[in-house]
Amino acid sequence: MDTAALNRYADDVLTNFEQHVQLYIRQDRELSFLPPGLLRLEGEALRKAKETFAENLPGRIAALRGNMDPKLIVFEAFEQAINAAGLLDKGTCLLKLEKQNLEFANAGQKDAFISWVCSATSLKSPEAMLAVYRQARAQSTLFYDIANSEQPPKAADLLRQMEAITRQARVDFEAIQHGKPDAATHAANAAFVTRLFMQTGNQEVDAAVLAQLAGVLNSPAMREMTAQLSQLAANPEIAKTGDGARLADLANGVVQLARQVAAFLGQPYEAPATLQNISMMPAEVRELVREIAPEAGAKMDELCPTYAPFPQPAQPDSMPSTEPQRRAFLVKTLDVYGTKELNTEEFVHGRGHITRAYIFANAMCNILAEDGVEVDRNAVLCGITGHDLGREGAGDDLWEEQSAGLTTQAMREAFGQDAMGGDYENAVGNCIQRGKTETVEAMLLKSADSLDIGRTVEFDTKYFPFLGDKDPNKDNAREPDKYTVSSPKARELREQLVKEAKILEIITDPNTRYRDGKIHLMEQFYTGTQQQNALIQQQYLDLVNDVLQEYKSQWTMDSDSFVQNVENIVLKNPDIFPTLSRYYKKD
Repeated sequence: MDTAALNRYADDVLTNFEQHVQLYIRQDRELSFLPPGLLRLEGEALRKAKETFAENLPGRIAALRGNMDPKLIVFEAFEQAINAAGLLDKGTCLLKLEKQNLEFANAGQKDAFISWVCSATSLKSPEAMLAVYRQARAQSTLFYDIANSEQPPKAADLLRQMEAITRQARVDFEAIQHGKPDAATHAANAAFVTRLFMQTGNQEVDAAVLAQLAGVLNSPAMREMTAQLSQLAANPEIAKTGDGARLADLANGVVQLARQVAAFLGQPYEAPATLQNISMMPAEVRELVREIAPEAGAKMDELCPTYAPFPQPAQPDSMPSTEPQRRAFLVKTLDVYGTKELNTEEFVHGRGHITRAYIFANAMCNILAEDGVEVDRNAVLCGITGHDLGREGAGDDLWEEQSAGLTTQAMREAFGQDAMGGDYENAVGNCIQRGKTETVEAMLLKSADSLDIGRTVEFDTKYFPFLGDKDPNKDNAREPDKYTVSSPKARELREQLVKEAKILEIITDPNTRYRDGKIHLMEQFYTGTQQQNALIQQQYLDLVNDVLQEYKSQWTMDSDSFVQNVENIVLKNPDIFPTLSRYYKKD
């Protein structure tokens, strides 16, 4: 083989790639009907073709070893490369474009669209091109109107307008016969061409106008609603409904447009994410979903019904209104737990557990408040404080009703006999009793209690209700079920809370610290000899006694100092407790 000639031909192709593309077009029977220079490879498509050519050339040399014509080897590799870049598909699209006589604002806008066709790497058919054209035209018209309006539309109203566009787009690209087009790729293409149309239209669109548009697309309300629609679309049961794809199309369409505007302005863009689970979604979002996707809305209501509202106390002004007031109730009630520890040596559900659970509940209330979810903090924090008052032993809680009564009794004594009223008292008591109510407050109380489970068993996040939705594969009530989390943001926060809770338990609770050692000794006991078991049993009893003595060493500490000690561990170590130290509020 003439290696020098091969290298010369290959270098010529790489150096004059566009010229070789034009030569290929002129020699093709169908493509030659296009006006000279209309079809070409640009941008990403050109880069991909060159890269593919360089990668394919060694393979063509090996495949054509019997044919020693260097020019043929180079041509075969070149043809493979331009076909991989979609040159023939682009030619078919441009032929269709010439015949369709599509409407453009001006010649510059048409040239910009043709340039996109020649540079796109994901455009496979004329039908796909026309679908992108129609969606981009509709979106650019809508955003021209927004840019020229004195008052920007509300997030829900803009989403309704966008949904009409994305719904038609779904009809268009589902009708395409050339395979199954990717909805996300289609949305990205449509967003890019929308930006092109706005920048090349007859109306002047400068950076200030696009910045105004970016403000609309990135408003807190729009970001939150878009994130919630994405979360709904990620739920497997909701996604399977006949119109569930509308939610994904709408959310993705808004995200892609916001990303394009941000890119033009040179601004960073992060796709919106939400912490709220589906059951927490505000009424405005749920109404929008039922309107634009009735089947998905019905499944949403079936799987994730909204949390019940919590009643108002009879005399709100008599109830605690500050964190120090709620903390004072905690400290006073801890004296009762301290007495129980002294009399029964039941430490697992004593002052340590209640204090940690209170800190967890307080932090989770603040996390939700930051995300716009209203919570009755008195019900949560006073409820978690008293939720084990009636316990008479470890293991399964058989005394929840008794604890609920003692909690509301303590609240009456602290805040006034008539401060809460019957409905409020019942609601607080129901939060303490599993399965009695489905309010955000009950969910938080259960979450805070379960976070401190590490002192007895290993914590399993799938049973952690905070920011989670009921597992759609379960038919039972929400309380005993597993929970699923479709929001990556929520999943990350939940996992961090679990991590920090375990560290706090290990630092402040001797039973947690020695739990694994006790379990290990028990496992050894069942496999050892009689002589070994005697030694293991003594080691186990010594360990239990060490735990007991450490608990007893805390009895001399008053309840306020006890709470302050645990609080300081959290607040003075933000590197260890980044989430708890940020969200726990004592003042």
